[in-house]
Amino acid sequence: MDLGIKNHFFIIGGATSGFGLAISKVLLAEGANILAIAREESRLLELQSAHPGQVEIFASDITQPGQVKLLEEKIGSRPLHGLLINAGGPPAKTVAETTLDDWDAAYHSLLRWKVDIAKTFVPKMTGARYGRVLFIESSSVKQPLENLVLSNSLRLASFLNHSLSGI
Repeated sequence: MDLGIKNHFFIIGGATSGFGLAISKVLLAEGANILAIAREESRLLELQSAHPGQVEIFASDITQPGQVKLLEEKIGSRPLHGLLINAGGPPAKTVAETTLDDWDAAYHSLLRWKVDIAKTFVPKMTGARYGRVLFIESSSVKQPLENLVLSNSLRLASFLNHSLSGI
């Protein structure tokens, strides 16, 4: 298949497993270049060594404060063609089991960083008049899942934010 993306540059969150790894492999097979983000540097290095010259790595928990800024510095002024926003969620809990600290942590791990990364990189793609953004969320944006009150509520907020902001 030829997607017409040879030498295009993509940022891929969660690049070493699941959807992130699968999408990385397709993009790489199409001749694209990626900046792979994941927490485990050893797994990022494996991906990089399997695709010499196509993979840059950013070993980071991108959900943590300051990491989006470091990513922006790493990208610099290079043209960006796409962005996969993808990360895990908070622990399973019922409403009664949660604390306010749980809600604060869930906000930071599920929503705040996504707004930050979108606000950082979408204007660059808009200015270039090209770019694609894919948010991987959860089926809970359509139907809440039992005992996942933190994920259910904040993933829906994330989904609504992306939809309303035109991202």
